[in-house]
Amino acid sequence: LWRSTGIVTLFKPGLWFTEAVLRAAGQEAALASLAQDYVRIAQWALYPAVWLVVFRSYFSALERTGIVMVAMFGGVLLNAALNWMFIFGNWGAPALGIRGAAVATLGTAFIVVVPLVIAAVWMPLSRKYAIFVRIWKPDWAAIAEVLRLGAPISGTLLAEVGLFVMASLMLGWLGTVALAAHGIAL
Repeated sequence: LWRSTGIVTLFKPGLWFTEAVLRAAGQEAALASLAQDYVRIAQWALYPAVWLVVFRSYFSALERTGIVMVAMFGGVLLNAALNWMFIFGNWGAPALGIRGAAVATLGTAFIVVVPLVIAAVWMPLSRKYAIFVRIWKPDWAAIAEVLRLGAPISGTLLAEVGLFVMASLMLGWLGTVALAAHGIAL
């Protein structure tokens, strides 16, 4: 959790300049501006997103993957409802468009991680590992060991995410409709 949080914190400031990066990569000005509007809000969802990866691995190691599946399925339903609410202004919410999609992503990310934290604290099998004991005090030796062991899989995940980012970037060169279709297909 410490390592994931630290990595997000290091890379998050660069996301503030999404529009400039996308413009330099040849994207349309309007599309780059919309992307920046989205990213400046949704970037905060990176914290619970990486925590979710940690808990997914943790519960997989405990052979309790059903907990993650239920949380993720609930997240899909919640994200659909929050998108409908905040993008289009339903249920009394303001119509925020692309910013509403970012708000929905952010809200969903934080809400989905909550049941996993609760399960990690109260599930009898999980309690014996006491993963939140001294959470306020990092164990630097353990963090170094996790970095050493996790570097290969981190590289693999980075390559996978990079592939999707590059595909989106290339489709953005074709225009907003092609990029939107790609996003829907994903």
